Formats: sequence, C-alpha cells, structure tokens
Amino acid sequence: MLGWTLGSPMTVVLRIAPHVAALFLVVTGCSTPSTTGADGGASTREDAPGPAPLLDFDGGFGPRPDVTFAYPLDEVLRMDDVQLEGTHNSYHLAPNGVEPGSDYDYSMAPIDVQLESQGVRELELDLHWAAERGAYRVYHEVGDAHTTCELFVECLAEVRRWSDAHPGHQPIYIQVEPKDWFGFFPAELVDERLARIDAEIRMVFPDGLVVTPDEVQGDAGTVAAALRDRGWPTLGAARGRVLFHLLCGEFCAAYAHGDTSLAGREMFPMTSRSSPFASVLLIDDAQAHAADIAAAIDAGLIVRSRSDLTVTAALADDHSALQAALDAGAHLISTNFPAPVPETSFYVAMPGGTPSRCNPVTAPPDCTPEAIESPERLASPP
Repeated sequence: MLGWTLGSPMTVVLRIAPHVAALFLVVTGCSTPSTTGADGGASTREDAPGPAPLLDFDGGFGPRPDVTFAYPLDEVLRMDDVQLEGTHNSYHLAPNGVEPGSDYDYSMAPIDVQLESQGVRELELDLHWAAERGAYRVYHEVGDAHTTCELFVECLAEVRRWSDAHPGHQPIYIQVEPKDWFGFFPAELVDERLARIDAEIRMVFPDGLVVTPDEVQGDAGTVAAALRDRGWPTLGAARGRVLFHLLCGEFCAAYAHGDTSLAGREMFPMTSRSSPFASVLLIDDAQAHAADIAAAIDAGLIVRSRSDLTVTAALADDHSALQAALDAGAHLISTNFPAPVPETSFYVAMPGGTPSRCNPVTAPPDCTPEAIESPERLASPP
C-alpha cells in the first residue's frame, strides 16, 4: 500500500452568526432553548427547539486532482458487483478497565490507517448531538465513549484527506447511526437534527464527491425503481467518492421529507426492502437471513452484514458468520477485527481481495479484484 502523511491539524472554531441565527428562528418558528425544567430548576436538556450553533470548520482541503484512472472494467462493473470489508464502530477504543471478552473489548486503528493498511472500505460512525460544541460527536454510548476522532467532521476529514491522496479508490461507504439525541429533544427538532447531519457532511465532502440519492434516482420515480431498472452507478462514475447510508429506524420517513422523496439529501436511509427508498439494507446475521439477502440482491439493493456478531465469537475463532456473509453475496461485511490481534486468529480480509473482491453472486465473469481497486492505480494514473 502507498503511504502518506497527515496534513496540518484541523481547526474547529465555533461561532454564532447572529443574522443567520435570527433568520433560522424566523423560518422555523423556533423559540430560544429553555434553561429551566418543568419544576423551575435547571434543565439538563433543551426543552424547547432553537437553532443549533453554527460550526465553522476548515479542514484545509485543496481542490481534488482532475485525473482519469484506466481501470479496465470501469464502465462495466457497478457498485454492487463488489464485496468489501467494513468496520463496526470504526472509531471505537476499548474503555478503561473493560472486561476481557466483553462486547466492548476491541479497539480500532485510526480511520486513515484502516483505509491505508487494513483494506477497509466501509465505516460506521455513531452520532450524538453535542449542543455545547454545536456539532455531532462520535462515540458509542455513555460508559463506552473512547474514540479515535471526537467530532463527526473530524472523522470525515480523515476519510477526505485519504481520499484526496488516493483518488483512484473504489467508492467508500459510511454508515451513519444517530444515537441518543432522538430521545432528548422535542419531536419538532428531528427535522433540524437530520438536516444538520447532511450539513456537516457537506462541510467536508462538497458536491461531486458524494454519491447521492438524487444521482442514483435520476429521472426514475423512486430510488428503488431506479435500482431495479437501471442499477447502481458504474465504478468509473463512483471512483474516488463516498456514499453515506443512514440507520434511521422510525425516523427514516422524516429523513425522506415526510416519506415523500430524498431530494437534496446526502444519505441513503436504511429502510425495509419494500420501501420506495430501499437502497442499502442492514442484514447483520447472514446465517439466519440468507434468503433475505438473496431477495435484496435480486431487487438491486446493497446489503451490509456482519462477520462477527459478538466479540466472544471472534475470540473463539468462529468464522461461520463471516463465511455465511461471503457466500450469500453481502456487499459490505463489517467486523470488529479488521487486522490481527494477539487474542485470536480471527480477523477479516476479503479472500483474494486487493483489498476488495468481485462479489460471488453479482459480479460478471470477467471481473477481477484488480479491476475494482489496485495499489498501483490509487494515487496517480498509470
């Protein structure tokens, strides 16, 4: 793999722009956040909606090099013809005093290291709204909050810098999972918080660097119809870019503008296979749900699955879930162990991948791993 050096440190400055904040209040009809609870005492949450502070973020990004990569099958292979390695809780560091073998007992290398030397091409980031920072923080949960990158934009900036240095890479997938803030804010703030995720993505990845629902849908009636009739973009169209998929649960309808469309959105909501917005599905257990994976593939959808459902299984060197996901044709196979660790011989690497491989269910016969991505074509045209 080619090496590279991280650029100058990022600067994150928080500021409130009064004219923008005032406009936001007028447009949304939001009131100022309350500082007292129902009993008149100090509140520990926002009891009334209000505009989020503006995050002034400068990652120091230069223009993306305008180069063309001569991968031989770039106009033939599509995004769903690939099988690749992902990481679960890609930011995670084991908490102090963690019980050996517990489901918190794993640590990830920094995101750029995962991309550079561990073959990872799909990431998972858990989000928590931090009003005091005016930004989303990335960590698992209270009591398990150690992370390699604190802010969402900082984690994304690691991906962007690696991508800028290696523009010949296959598309990188990023699963976004909002966590506890849904339970701590009034319902009328949900739309604002979802839109804020999109806004923070745009701070790091401007137009053209994200494969969006609008692009995939095109002139079709829905995303699902476009995937059924036309399929995913080719690797040539998606090369050097990222795709975001949102684990949104009951809030998928809100993200789809009241269950009407994904116009202007940055992420693909992870909904049911029957949804008009179906695109990327979460089917963690390939052993129990191989038929569901097959049905999703038939519908043209991309499936994210797990290779080790528990840390205990990985420490026991149990490869059964991994093998089931590989055989079923799951596209994104997520693991807690993307590289060897002393405690077990279990870790994930795509068999024969460079680092990814041709999907055994969907790829055409002439596909080769080198046609998906190869180290020689990462940083400069051949």
